[in-house]
Amino acid sequence: MKKRLLFWVGVGISLVGLWLALRGVELDKLGATLAGANYWWLIPALVFHFLTIGTRSERWRVLLGADKVDPITAFLVLNLGYLIMNVLPLRVGDPARAVIVDRRCHVGIPRALSTVVVERVLDVLVVTLGLVLVIPFMQLPAVAVQWARIFGALGMLAILGIVALLTQRALAERILLAALVRVPRLSPEKWLARWRNLMSGFDALGSARGVLVVCGWTLATWATGVGVFWAMMQAFIPGASLVAATFLLSVESFGMAVPATPGNWGVYETIGRMGLVVPFGYPVAQAVSFTVAVHLFENLLLNLIGVIALIRYSLSLGEISAEVQKAAAPAEES
Repeated sequence: MKKRLLFWVGVGISLVGLWLALRGVELDKLGATLAGANYWWLIPALVFHFLTIGTRSERWRVLLGADKVDPITAFLVLNLGYLIMNVLPLRVGDPARAVIVDRRCHVGIPRALSTVVVERVLDVLVVTLGLVLVIPFMQLPAVAVQWARIFGALGMLAILGIVALLTQRALAERILLAALVRVPRLSPEKWLARWRNLMSGFDALGSARGVLVVCGWTLATWATGVGVFWAMMQAFIPGASLVAATFLLSVESFGMAVPATPGNWGVYETIGRMGLVVPFGYPVAQAVSFTVAVHLFENLLLNLIGVIALIRYSLSLGEISAEVQKAAAPAEES
């Protein structure tokens, strides 16, 4: 019942988002923008896209253990996770790829899930950094600048917190255990085991070299992601700035946290329209055309590779969904 309710809430949010994105848009101008776009820019966008997914899969492989997972498996399973995220409700793509990579490489589902959490933390930190870097080059209200500073400060605190956890893991465990034993009807051993599983995703950051490698792949992922947006913008909004591409990638990344239908349809388009029209003054028809086009472009490529992975691994979406539910059952029971 709860899952069904969440699904319909997501559908409602997506429908409202689509209405907001298309509200007031003249269809003839939208069609003219689509017809007049310079689609040659799709070629560099395609290159940037595969560089983004390649660097992202390499980062995940390092977090999992580069000696345990080969590059092809990391690349295919990552795209398969995106396919599941874009097709199945309730965002099971991340736990699904943890289950699949464990089946292929026996890395352990808890560790695989913990690396996904680490990925999300790193992504939030880097897009926050992106916002902080581009805000000075934009004409924004004082309140928006203030919020950007707050996000930047929170990002720095998060970095310091991660460093403290990595360097003082034993102390953190003792503090956590002391807190857990004071909670009635709670199993400290189970929760401590979960904490250790979560922290295992940070094992690759246990050395200076590991930090440099993971941070290097993260920055490369972000830079090539900006490249995708910038190239696609040239097709629909000639002369669009790198600042606009960086800003939009950052706010779209935060927008992925909003519950919606699989693929985040509606929410993505609304954020794209607002992120290009309000701070940069680009025409609404061009902003909407670009946002719809880049959303379709990236989803189609991710889904295509995901289908190839499904076929290669002889899997079905139903089978994967069942395995995810089976893996989640013990955690829910405890």
